[in-house]
Amino acid sequence: IPTSFSEDYIPSSGERMALYREFDAINDDRELEAYRKRLIDRFGSIPPEGEELLNVMPLKKMACHLGICRLILKKKTMVCYLVENNDSPYYQSTTFGKILNFATTNFRRCQLIENVKRSIRIDNVPTIKDALNILNIMNS
Repeated sequence: IPTSFSEDYIPSSGERMALYREFDAINDDRELEAYRKRLIDRFGSIPPEGEELLNVMPLKKMACHLGICRLILKKKTMVCYLVENNDSPYYQSTTFGKILNFATTNFRRCQLIENVKRSIRIDNVPTIKDALNILNIMNS
């Protein structure tokens, strides 16, 4: 999934790098929204690949909230790796129950995997925004 600010959007490579560093330091939704507004003020509407990049921070935050230790989004498939310790109280929590509920309700696109690491594979997730929407649904 392309996640970047193109040369067409921000012509200076030095300025792009500075903006990437600034983005990496963002800690909350308020800072992210202020960053988004500054980009629009300086460079105009944010192109789709830039919007995808901006969705990375809320995706990481929601994944962490749901006990997802690692998330991979590749070829329209999202794999969410869960807490490694099988004896963890996490697996008795309502949060894990929400994930199980989502997986069983969406059984045609979800697969629970119990190899060395427990994970859930979700198909048909073409964008980071779609991934974020799925995690938000899991959390509701």
